[in-house]
This record gives sequence, C-alpha cells and structure tokens, in this order.
Amino acid sequence: MFRINHASNRIIKVKEVSFSELGFTERHHLQEWLANQPDALGEELLVMTCPLPAVPA
Repeated sequence: MFRINHASNRIIKVKEVSFSELGFTERHHLQEWLANQPDALGEELLVMTCPLPAVPA
C-alpha cells in the first residue's frame, strides 16, 4: 500500500504491520468490522451469527 503525496506527485510506501502488532483481535475487532461492513472483502457475504459474549461462572 502506498500513500500519495499530492504536493510532490510521489507515492510513499506505507510500513506493513500486522493486526496483532496494532493490538487488534479477531473477536473484538475483525468480526465486528465485517459484521458491520460485510462488503469490505469485496465479496458477497452473509453473516449468519455472531458469538455471544462469555457469561461469568
């Protein structure tokens, strides 16, 4: 991925980092993002269910 610098008409490569390096998790972030924006992957998705939060014992 690149960032565009309009002033200099150049592109600058953006440092690649993982979701885990940024503190994102599948359950608390990725699943929520896709449930709220299913077309983010560029495919038709049908969200069937979402796991319920754990109930304390």
